[in-house]
Amino acid sequence: MKLSSSFFAMKAPALVLVLAAISLGASAAMAQTADAPALHAGVVVDAVGGTGYLMKSPQGGIQAVDLLSGNVKWESAAAAKPLLLAGDTLVAQAPALASGDLVVVTLDALRGTQKDQITVPLPSGVRAQVVDGPSQSFRAEAYRAADGSLVISWTAEDGGALQGITPPELDGGGPDKALMAEPAIEPLRGAARLDLAAHRALPVSDDESTALRPQARTLLKAGGPPSFASADGRHVLHSERLAHGNAQARYHWTVTDASGATVGGFDAPISMAPFVVRGSELFYVEMPSMRKEGASFIAEPLRLRALDARTGAELWHASVVDSEYRGPFPP
Repeated sequence: MKLSSSFFAMKAPALVLVLAAISLGASAAMAQTADAPALHAGVVVDAVGGTGYLMKSPQGGIQAVDLLSGNVKWESAAAAKPLLLAGDTLVAQAPALASGDLVVVTLDALRGTQKDQITVPLPSGVRAQVVDGPSQSFRAEAYRAADGSLVISWTAEDGGALQGITPPELDGGGPDKALMAEPAIEPLRGAARLDLAAHRALPVSDDESTALRPQARTLLKAGGPPSFASADGRHVLHSERLAHGNAQARYHWTVTDASGATVGGFDAPISMAPFVVRGSELFYVEMPSMRKEGASFIAEPLRLRALDARTGAELWHASVVDSEYRGPFPP
């Protein structure tokens, strides 16, 4: 069972935390062209540079993989979850301190060596966990603002203590009670600007943090089938539902570049997914799934897939740590 967003009740005013101004020693315009945002939580794919950065395990560690072969280039234990590639710097989240505070680490994207780190104090009771618990989650997101600064925003949610269904023998034979939780609090968001040179976080206003966030890329409407921009904005995916589709192929994907030239096309089981393209290869994160083959059920984990954009054939895949809690829950 997965908790919906309505599971979290709204009770407390939200805070907004933005961690910004990480200097990378390059002009904002030049650096922005080399940025690669997260394709999925814990997955950053640099289509231009040819490297993917993945969470190695729930306990920590990052792997850099070659996009051509899927082979590991380097591993680092200095951080746990890649958030953003900014120029030649990988911005990542490290495991939380005992206090629960957020630790931001920057790594050399080519070698995996640590460049810097800064500890960001969080409100009491908030823990910067890398992987969700049954009713708690912490999400950090990194992006470059329009002014050239790098921004990390975070959101923490707490659904309260879970309670299972009360057994009839303990409930006087009455009807079972549905899965429920103690009253939840409203999600919390941050409030600070990073100064790595001084190793400190400077508070910013709610309005300023909102202004720093770039406009999100969403569904493109240009007539014809629904179209979606790639995570790096360099390609477009056009998705059409097949008239006689099946579980393995319900939609047809057509990928074009910025000029509108077709890169490739193939049948796919889902309508769309965040993606990037390098040459004739398409990369996206496939969600966990279960399929039946004969009398057996086969579970597929969360994974980064590399496909030939011209045929849809898989070139390689790599398992990805699923930071979202999917169970079990109390009976």
